[in-house]
Order: sequence, then structure tokens, then C-alpha cells
Amino acid sequence: MRDLTYLISTSLDGFIADVDGRYSANPNPPDLMAASAELFPETFLGREREVLGLDGAGRRFDTVVMGLGTYQMMVRHGDPNPYPHLRQYVLTRDAAGLTHTEPSITFVDAAASDLVGALRKEDSKLGIWLCGGSRLASSLVNEIDRLVLKLCPMILGDGVPLFARGIEPQPQEFLSAKTLPSGAMIVSYRRPKGRSEGA
Repeated sequence: MRDLTYLISTSLDGFIADVDGRYSANPNPPDLMAASAELFPETFLGREREVLGLDGAGRRFDTVVMGLGTYQMMVRHGDPNPYPHLRQYVLTRDAAGLTHTEPSITFVDAAASDLVGALRKEDSKLGIWLCGGSRLASSLVNEIDRLVLKLCPMILGDGVPLFARGIEPQPQEFLSAKTLPSGAMIVSYRRPKGRSEGA
């Protein structure tokens, strides 16, 4: 079955966006951008891939899942079709009420775990990328196989947390850490072996 990976930029104090939901509050230093492009080229927006010369099929992911708030923030920044190179799913409780839809985006009014469960069973060698946001990540916390944090050398003090409040403690196994000259890091963890989904 396919893995679900929560891969996201975060400040040193654990915020993925500022209090207004702006992800630009965590500016990725150039060396973090370069390392991310090398390791996870499919996680860049379509317009960014064009500028950076990134093309071709995904190396790690062929599917991205995000919450409606994350998607709407991208729309406000001019990206209604943010990841055209991936299959894109947006979880929402009101898909019929949306005033804008892109043909390449699949809006899903269902439990996040049901969607992920169905995607896991697909015949693909590539994984599923959980793009955000914090409420969606919390609802899927027991199903996240890998947690990859792009740590920006920034303290925000407040904002949108990595996970929304209310989840149970979640032990993680360390996989790797890549330290960059800017002070940024890419740190990877995984769900401990033998821990079943939904446990």
C-alpha cells in the first residue's frame, strides 16, 4: 500500500503560516529551495517548476491531498491549479457550494481517512503527499507514514500550527536530517513500525 507523507515548511517554533494563513511568512532560503528541488521536485507549484526547469513525472509522489483552506490560499495567490503535474484532491464539507472549480481538481466531500484509504489501495509505486493544513493533518495523524519538515530558520511566535490542537501524543522514529548552510534543515521521521493505522 502507498505511503502518506506530510511534507511541509515550518518555522522553528512549529508554525506553517502566520496568523493570517500566509505561507510566505516562512521564506525558504535559497539552499533549502535547491535541496527541496533536488529531493522533492513534484512539491513545487506548477509556475515554480517552469521557472526552475523542473519537469517530468514525480519521483516520490503522484497525488497531493490538501484542505480547502490551503487550496483557497493558493487561489488567492493566483494558483487555482497549483500542482498540474499531480492528481489533486481538495477535502471540503461543501464541494457543491464552491464558486470556483478547476477541472483538474477533485473536490471531495468525505472523511479524510476514507479518501486516503482509497488512494492507498491504488496500483502505484509512488506515494501520496499531504500538503496541509493543520486541521487536515490532525485528522489524519494516525495515518501519516512519514513526516518531512523543511525547517526554516525563523521564529514566528504565532500562526497556524503544524498540527491543530487536540491530538494524542504521537511518537516518531527518526529517519534523517539534512543541515544546510543557511541554518535550514530537512528532517524526516516515520510512524513506528508495528503501529497500525488508526491506533
